[in-house]
Amino acid sequence: MGVEVFRIDPGRKVITLSADEEMTCSPREQLCLFRKNELGACGEFLSYGPPGQMKMRSSLSGQRLYVGDIVTLRKPELPMGATNATLGINYLFPFVHVQQLISRNVSYGLMPMVIWFSQNGADLRAVAILATLNYHTRTYRGLWLRGGIGLHIAKIRLTNSTDGTTSLMILGTAGWRWMWPSGFNIAASAGAQYFFDSKIKADLKFSGLLPALVLEVGFTFL
Repeated sequence: MGVEVFRIDPGRKVITLSADEEMTCSPREQLCLFRKNELGACGEFLSYGPPGQMKMRSSLSGQRLYVGDIVTLRKPELPMGATNATLGINYLFPFVHVQQLISRNVSYGLMPMVIWFSQNGADLRAVAILATLNYHTRTYRGLWLRGGIGLHIAKIRLTNSTDGTTSLMILGTAGWRWMWPSGFNIAASAGAQYFFDSKIKADLKFSGLLPALVLEVGFTFL
């Protein structure tokens, strides 16, 4: 069943449509318009009204739409197993984070991270590998909670010797992810990470509780 395009405001990118009686939309919910199976526009639902009408704000345009067009209204849903892969920085340390959906709001992930740190004449070079569990209020978008646990494998170089260690690491962050219809997404979050005492001989203050300030960009793949 199609809906009719009543009005297009190019300045605000607001499109007014006839209301789809078979679909209920919530504020800021993502919608896409298709004309003859070709993408016309995607964006967020704004409101219902006047009676029999609904409004959305377009954030992505495809095939040009015109007043009077009959279009199909769809809610973009990612299938179970959809993967989100990002590159980011955590407390100045680079990482890769790959997530896979196990429900509409929950995903599990793997997060390898490279760490380097120098203090008091000692250099630490390490790789951390964490398993993560993630919750988004909407599929890979909106409020984002992440918890992770893994191993921190380090090599410490001193003036006349080297030392190695493996210790446990945990991570917890809360933030927000923005995702566009193309799958491109940006996320920012903050929280804390805890490095358990590694029993290293060097005088390095790199254990205990540290802040986690995270910025990442990536894509979602079906």
